[in-house]
Amino acid sequence: FMHASNPGASVYFADIGLVDRQGEPVLVGRVSLAAGQAGGRKPSDRMIPATHLRACMLVLERVACAARRGASYILDVGEVASELRGRPRYWNADGEGAHGLTRDELRAIAPGPIPEAHFALQEGLPCLREAMRLSSEHYPELLQRVWFYRPSLTFRAAFAIFSLWVPSTTRKKLTIVRKGEEHRSFLGPEGCDPEHVPPEFGGRGEPLDGDRFLARAVARYDRGVGLKW
Repeated sequence: FMHASNPGASVYFADIGLVDRQGEPVLVGRVSLAAGQAGGRKPSDRMIPATHLRACMLVLERVACAARRGASYILDVGEVASELRGRPRYWNADGEGAHGLTRDELRAIAPGPIPEAHFALQEGLPCLREAMRLSSEHYPELLQRVWFYRPSLTFRAAFAIFSLWVPSTTRKKLTIVRKGEEHRSFLGPEGCDPEHVPPEFGGRGEPLDGDRFLARAVARYDRGVGLKW
């Protein structure tokens, strides 16, 4: 997650310990943390698809170990700039990542091998398509439900195109949730207990606090090091 050791990871989703009413894990994310308009960003915070995908696969690997039947995902696609204004980004807490690194420099810093093809990927839809390919190939049927929360008109237009890329079985798992519709989706009978859901998502649990929910997730991952899954 951290840009000192994995420059350009720009992770915006993680497992903070939220579960649904059946006890299955629910990932949470805020996509605008990785967007250029989010507050507090510097050139060194720009996403590098090659390192971003490594971080994403770590999140999916850990949640796959925790899930029994499958996991869900609440992705906030609205703006969070006001919550981040004037605050340093969490992923720079142990040092800022470098900007404009060569492939060899990235390989020397980033953990583990990086597929050569990932260096040629562009941000945005190309990176998303590769993430979908990797997750489908290595973690098939892991995500049972994905709720896209607070969509803008622009996002809804992009979602219409994005939906065409995925099989109909996957498309059925994707749901647009407008503000005020939480209790018909992820706060409903098939979703999560509102007592444990962050208030930014309409619940009464611990706040996401801008991007600080990522720190909670990393702490959980660190506690799990050495455990037998």
